[in-house]
Amino acid sequence: MLNQAVSSSSASTTSATTLYHRLLYLVLAIGIVLRLVHFFHNRSFVTDELYLGVNVVKMSFWELATKPFEYEQKAPIGYLWTVKALALLFGYGGKSMRLFPLLAGIGSMFALVPVARYFLKPWTVVAAVAIMAFSSPCIFHSIEAKQYSIELFAAVLSLWLYIRFLSKQDIPSMLLWGLAGSVLLWFSFSLIFILASIGLVISIHTIVSKQWHKLFRYAIPFSLWFISFAVQYILITSKYHQSGWLIDYFDRINEAFVPLPLEPIASVKWLLHKCYLTLLYPLGLLLDLDGDLDSLNNTPLRYFFKMGWLHAACLVLGGIYFIRKDRLNFAVLLLPMGLTLAASVVRVYPFHERFTLFLMPALIIVSCLGLEYIQSVLSRHPKWFGALAVLFFAPTVITAAREVADPRLVMHAEYNRDVMVYVNDHFREGDAVYVFWNMNQGYEFYKLTYPLKYTAVEGSFVKNTSRNPTDYLRNLQPDFDQFKGHKRLWFIYDSDSKTAIGDYVTLPEWYHKPGFDAPTLLHNHFSQFGKKTGHFQLKRSAVSLYELNQ
Repeated sequence: MLNQAVSSSSASTTSATTLYHRLLYLVLAIGIVLRLVHFFHNRSFVTDELYLGVNVVKMSFWELATKPFEYEQKAPIGYLWTVKALALLFGYGGKSMRLFPLLAGIGSMFALVPVARYFLKPWTVVAAVAIMAFSSPCIFHSIEAKQYSIELFAAVLSLWLYIRFLSKQDIPSMLLWGLAGSVLLWFSFSLIFILASIGLVISIHTIVSKQWHKLFRYAIPFSLWFISFAVQYILITSKYHQSGWLIDYFDRINEAFVPLPLEPIASVKWLLHKCYLTLLYPLGLLLDLDGDLDSLNNTPLRYFFKMGWLHAACLVLGGIYFIRKDRLNFAVLLLPMGLTLAASVVRVYPFHERFTLFLMPALIIVSCLGLEYIQSVLSRHPKWFGALAVLFFAPTVITAAREVADPRLVMHAEYNRDVMVYVNDHFREGDAVYVFWNMNQGYEFYKLTYPLKYTAVEGSFVKNTSRNPTDYLRNLQPDFDQFKGHKRLWFIYDSDSKTAIGDYVTLPEWYHKPGFDAPTLLHNHFSQFGKKTGHFQLKRSAVSLYELNQ
């Protein structure tokens, strides 16, 4: 009987292990497929991608490391050089410039597996990987030609290095840990928050416990990280001047900085709001169906259907459970968020969406610990917990499925390339093309990387030197003079963007006055010299065709 019981228990364990591995492989496979679908869809670059992409195309490796960028862009040199190398190898296309973020996005899921195993039970390891696999923000950044997917990958790798080398004391291991972290710092600006947290927490722990021999050994990797960060800062990062207009933009538009002066009530409200928003970005757990729930947008019911109450409860319960279970690792994982918030207070780092993607691994671990705690409480009611687990994952799975079915629903989707190509397909000899200033970066990039058969007049940026709409049109007259002698005019513009790189949000006042719209002003002006005969628009990217009077 005893042998039969042991045999039955062993078979049950083997079966559970097999099921765990199958589920894990399935989740990883789905995560890869989701990213590949969007990668091969090859959507148009969004504005931020265009700003950086123009620099990658135009500049050499040396210039990327030494010269200021157009559009005041910033990115880690490791990322820039890798993308430049891949673009030279495969061509300056959307896929080649997104290949590195794609590989990093896939790598993040695989690297999360051993990290999750260190903190979680097997079934919640699957849950942790599933959160990353289905997260809409994570998928978006995996096919975005920017550095944020690499920063997420670096964050996961830094935690993997932490659990791998923490218990080791030999000098070769400490050197390897130090060198690996030092290299990663050249691919990620945000990684300094994680490495600094690891260094601070371990140093304080060893000092309090008076483990001086460990402290001296840990000083090897910590010193290498500091040297790497300092060299990078002196040679490269320090040349990126702090932009007052950018701080103003993130403060006014995104509320990305802790409100100043510091007031307890305002600060707590801001903090709670930002913590709630992490459920949407970067975790992607909230049900984001605003277009389908318009009737509920002004009622508290929208928060019920978004399921944030469940995800917030998991975060809170997971945090309480974590700090009681393992204070050292709790501090290592959560201190980066504290340092990021501190940087937000002094306005050197915005706490907003893509800039918080690197915090995703810690947030996932804490959320899954909350699931573990709830499962233990409901251990006698597995069906109830099963229902909660379905509710937990339903929003992110639904969002991911909808975005695959219709890629136009992907967050931040823009159509810069589509309007440029539309004009290219319908362009005739003798046409004039005018690109409004807020679409110049799109035209510049696709002119460099796509066989556009037209050469456009790039709209002059004169709004800041104009006193009013009449003066604005007068200052644009040299642009308009270039249309003379042409039969048709294509007018390409962004219907929404009013603020340029380097602009303060509300200046000049006349341009940002409610009711004033610069493209409409130009439409009215062009109508005096021709008839509007066509219009094509996808979201904010638009183009109109005018038959000009001869």
